[in-house]
Amino acid sequence: MAGLVNLSIRAVSGRVLVIANAEHHWLIAWQDAKAHAVELKRAAQASLDPRVSYVIPAEIGAMALDVERAAALQIAASLHAAGAKAEEQADPQTVADQAAVLIRMGVPFGLSDDAKIQDEAWNAAQWSPELRKAPLVGVPSRERVGVPSLIQKPPRKLQ
Repeated sequence: MAGLVNLSIRAVSGRVLVIANAEHHWLIAWQDAKAHAVELKRAAQASLDPRVSYVIPAEIGAMALDVERAAALQIAASLHAAGAKAEEQADPQTVADQAAVLIRMGVPFGLSDDAKIQDEAWNAAQWSPELRKAPLVGVPSRERVGVPSLIQKPPRKLQ
């Protein structure tokens, strides 16, 4: 498959689907897609050669890449984003639970753009007994917090 290749990378049913020129398909587990995205990014950043060669094993076969450094970085970013979206599809309850903890802590952003997951996260943050009992971020109440005391010494005499 030499020459110009059109890659499509997207999340499908909790896995990452890579399509090359609408002819070749590879399915990758979301965990593997995210791990390979990190490795591909490191390989592209560490490479002294303007081209990067990398092999991504899939469920059936493997995808061999030999691309320019900039293209490798874009592929790595796409793999990571698709892996995150596939993770969200594979285990939405875990994503909602983690988002609920962030909401409870006052973090101003969420972990998902899915409205159902966001609603579940807000409900869990408001009504979950485990999260309501959990201490919020901060210093435990028995810790002493305050301004350090200043120790004053008498002024030195000049000779």
